[in-house]
Amino acid sequence: MRVLIIGGTGFIGPFVVQQLVEQGHTVAVFNRGRSDTKLPEGVQVIRGDRQDLSKYVAQFKKFAPEVVLDMIPFFEKDAQAVVNTFQGLARRTVMISSGDVYQAFGRIHGKEQSPVDLSVITESSPLRTELYLYRGARTGEFFDNYDKIPCERAYLSKPNLLPGTILRLPVVYGPRDNQHRFRSYIDQMVEEVGEIKLQKEWGNFRWTHGYVENIAHAIVCAVTDKRAANRIYNVGEPETRPFRDWVRDVGTQFGWEGEISLVNQDELPESERTDSNLEQPMIFDTSAIRRELGYEEIVPYEEGLRRTIEWERTTDESDLTDIT
Repeated sequence: MRVLIIGGTGFIGPFVVQQLVEQGHTVAVFNRGRSDTKLPEGVQVIRGDRQDLSKYVAQFKKFAPEVVLDMIPFFEKDAQAVVNTFQGLARRTVMISSGDVYQAFGRIHGKEQSPVDLSVITESSPLRTELYLYRGARTGEFFDNYDKIPCERAYLSKPNLLPGTILRLPVVYGPRDNQHRFRSYIDQMVEEVGEIKLQKEWGNFRWTHGYVENIAHAIVCAVTDKRAANRIYNVGEPETRPFRDWVRDVGTQFGWEGEISLVNQDELPESERTDSNLEQPMIFDTSAIRRELGYEEIVPYEEGLRRTIEWERTTDESDLTDIT
């Protein structure tokens, strides 16, 4: 199969590229070239800016992709541009979305006034009623225009002419994570602190996670299986642990034997507090992609934690800036 990836050199993308190449697929990446990520031999590179896809149609036609995978669909206009550009050129598209499309996520951030819903989130669960969640709350054009919901609508707008697949990702962790989600806890373990304090609401909060190589494998399953056409899938681990258990599991793999304490907000520094509505869980039902596409994790949970710890201990926080 011939696969064109928009992005592909940041956090999750390199693992997707590697797995596709290992399976024998022909891969090209289209991006700005701002990353020094080393791609596998044989991967074609098309340099360009997705803000003006029409300039590169001749190169896209030459590569002749069967599937276009968009790793970085942040804005509606960009998603629509992909659909317009590749209609009649590719057979199918795959879009990387997020669990932030769900109403539950809006409830966490105080943007949905409906009562807390403890139900497991399926692909048919309600989406947010308010778009552009960060508009006005954060500064910058990105936050004014970011929203995955309009992007999903664009990718699913041509079910017969250009079928689309949507993958709604969980919290992703592992090597190349530019958010360094576990770094602060690992640093404390390195310092051999006897106690790690978590705000009690955060310690009890449940949000489905996924190790990066496993998430990449789910993406590859969707890219290479035509049964994924016009389907939406949640992706993530089968068990959603409270965050305190995540920290404990990291400690176990690290060899740390200290205590984890759940404390009131006022006992923590400002940077470690949250006012989010963490009574609302984000627990994904990921059975559909497992049942329909045969997806299962390729890296065991404990091994994923070990690889994450090793990477965090050997990588400077400033080394990664590209999220594609």
